[in-house]
Amino acid sequence: HLRYIDDILEHQERILSDVNVNYRTKLFQTVNRLLQSIEQQGASARVFFREMRHLSEERLPLIIAKRNQFRVNIETMLRQGVDDGEFRGDLNVRIAAFGLLGMTNWSYQWFHPHGELSDREVAQIFVEMLLRGIEHVGADQTLGGDFR
Repeated sequence: HLRYIDDILEHQERILSDVNVNYRTKLFQTVNRLLQSIEQQGASARVFFREMRHLSEERLPLIIAKRNQFRVNIETMLRQGVDDGEFRGDLNVRIAAFGLLGMTNWSYQWFHPHGELSDREVAQIFVEMLLRGIEHVGADQTLGGDFR
């Protein structure tokens, strides 16, 4: 558990500290790295996501703190992208970060590196969905039911 989260945190910090790339690129690199970690450390990734609740009480707080730091780093990156004008000003960065992590972290259930799409292609789809949404431009924008 610790090795897995330390590895992705280390890669994330390298990505986020690169001043030569924009926030869209950092977002893509972060998502791609998460998918690569699932590919490269499949068993560790599956154990991390599925078995965390079974960790000993002495190790659990450290793992949770590192997991939370990873999320906070994503929130910070998104907020910086908002401040820089790359992302929408009304973006709720906390919810966007949780959504992004939900998409990527669940992929250990279905993603196969030698399947139909590469980790890079899946990362591109995820980032495009987050950045552009899934709605077709010009589509009927009314929401039915209980939506506003």
